[in-house]
Amino acid sequence: MLQTTLYNLSDVMGLVTPFLPIIYIKMISLSFEKRAYDLSDLLALQRDSLLTALGNVPENNRVFLLDEKLRDPLSLIASDLFKDSEIMFLSTSLNPHPKTDINLIVVFDSANIFNAISGTKTFLKARSSIALHFLVTPTCDQYIEQLICDTGLSDQVHTLEAFSYNSVFLDTDVITLNLQYGFNHMLYQKSMTAVQRSAQALLQIVNTTGLFRNIYSRGPEGIRCLRSFLAELKSKPIQTLDSTQSQQQPFEHVFLIDRGIDLLSLTFEPWTYEALLAETFSLRNSALQTSKDSSTTYLNSLDPIYKRLRATHISKIKGKVDTILEELKEVEQEKEQAIAGRDNLSLQQIRLIREKSIIAEKNQKFTEFHVGLANSILKSMSYDLGQAFVIKRDLFRDGALSKRVLDYMLMRIMENASFVEVFQLYLLIMIVSQPKAKDIQLIRSNVSARYGVSADFLFDTLDKSGLLPASTSKSWFKDLRAAYTLWYDEDEHSERAHGTSSALYRDISDVFNSRAPLSVRIVERELKAILSSSSRENASKSAAKGGMGGDVVSDTTSGSSATYPYVPATRVWGIKRPLEGWSGSVGEDVRLHSDLVGEQQSSSVLVVFLGGVTYAELAALSILEEQLVMQYGPRVSILTIGTDVASGREILETLVEKASEAAGNRKL
Repeated sequence: MLQTTLYNLSDVMGLVTPFLPIIYIKMISLSFEKRAYDLSDLLALQRDSLLTALGNVPENNRVFLLDEKLRDPLSLIASDLFKDSEIMFLSTSLNPHPKTDINLIVVFDSANIFNAISGTKTFLKARSSIALHFLVTPTCDQYIEQLICDTGLSDQVHTLEAFSYNSVFLDTDVITLNLQYGFNHMLYQKSMTAVQRSAQALLQIVNTTGLFRNIYSRGPEGIRCLRSFLAELKSKPIQTLDSTQSQQQPFEHVFLIDRGIDLLSLTFEPWTYEALLAETFSLRNSALQTSKDSSTTYLNSLDPIYKRLRATHISKIKGKVDTILEELKEVEQEKEQAIAGRDNLSLQQIRLIREKSIIAEKNQKFTEFHVGLANSILKSMSYDLGQAFVIKRDLFRDGALSKRVLDYMLMRIMENASFVEVFQLYLLIMIVSQPKAKDIQLIRSNVSARYGVSADFLFDTLDKSGLLPASTSKSWFKDLRAAYTLWYDEDEHSERAHGTSSALYRDISDVFNSRAPLSVRIVERELKAILSSSSRENASKSAAKGGMGGDVVSDTTSGSSATYPYVPATRVWGIKRPLEGWSGSVGEDVRLHSDLVGEQQSSSVLVVFLGGVTYAELAALSILEEQLVMQYGPRVSILTIGTDVASGREILETLVEKASEAAGNRKL
């Protein structure tokens, strides 16, 4: 049995961490190669993958047996491939009667391998001489091959191929558009690339799932993306948008978040497992490399242990692993009991126990792998990191640049710490405190002397961007911190659980050890207010048994347009702001239509980050989804799109890299 030697966090860090609950997140980062694809490119690639897999299947007498889960994505990417063939779906009521020998093409998700084998055997009972062709997504591993052999189907399987399919809107929690330099293009070049690519992605989703109901843009780039999307929408024929046949309901609420309104979250070190993997090693599009010479490991939904650990706080990893090991131990004990009493078990019971045992063996290996990674993370968490955490925590809590913080900053510069580390602390100082001019001058002169002209160029660019509080005006941070409860108070835990058991309640501030990511807190506050208002409206309608009432959110609707009548005039967001000096104080909302599906409608939410989303923010959004599901039921779901998915450090590293290039060009 696996030995779980996990280092104690307090021993490694030299500090005591507060109790933080375990978080569960489900996320699949779509893998892209070389360049960023928009969603249309992605669909074309997936169609090519399916065509390649079908290339080995004879074209005559084809019968498709499809996994019900794949109905929508397959019809989206390749509906024409099935129009001349008989199609059936995997189900317990499957009752085929093939009159001739056929080429049975079984298309299924690897998670439903048992249903696929069971459906295939139903066909073989009706006609034993048919040829079998298995197309499995997203991968075909040794486990699937072994099951096919064990069930006696190998002799009749002529094709066993893997293909990728469009899981974008059905079982994915984050989409990356892979614009790695999206934020620095926005900052340095005022480029519209991130805005336009995001608008194109929104249009593709509309063409797939249907028209959004409400869109809320926050920050200048969010507004630009909204307007670009509306312009694209007005130019498209209504017939194209109305022809959607997807079973998934349209997104009810869409948030467009400008990365620039929350630089604060880029300055903190995350404390969740996946985010720490990205900080410690190289994690890009689910591909993990622990060193330059190591092989690549793909961390995705095929690893069930990773799904359970990915957003667990690092101090809680050992407890979560112990729980997993107990579960694996129970499976092993069940297997031993079955062996001892196999004469009293049916063949079906023996088969199920064996299948569970095979899965447990795989999970055992996954667990060993992640224990090793967790230990590597804990070893890398040095005293310096613990000291940095305390310095940043105190600076965030007090909102003032103390002599202790200033001395620490100057010491790290003298020690030639990486510029990204110094830059993070500089940003935090500028955002949360109102430093004296002489202190800013002291810091910048030392930074300039140590890191050169590229640091001066980066600081000058930020001064002109309007993303930091102006030195001549009052800092907006304290008002912002109070308005959005960015600092987690343990005494408020029960109160903020909103009627949910405080033991089950998980606040989004867990991802930064008591500090909430501002971007996600904005979404949380507005979304909870929207859903509460919607629930009251539905309850009122139900009680009155009347027709459709007025809209909950009042907006200014434009007159009918010959091109697209449902797009209203935009309006400035009417919710009170903490302070107008903050770039997040600008926003526009639109309601594209007022049609309600009914009281059981889905409350699916789409959150788009222009300039990149961090792994910590993804963890926070997962916690938010858990909260909303507990409060409003399973109808609530959140999908995130990022122009890039990276750690906060990586996003800042791209700024530093481009500053070095720009400063070099300017010198020339």
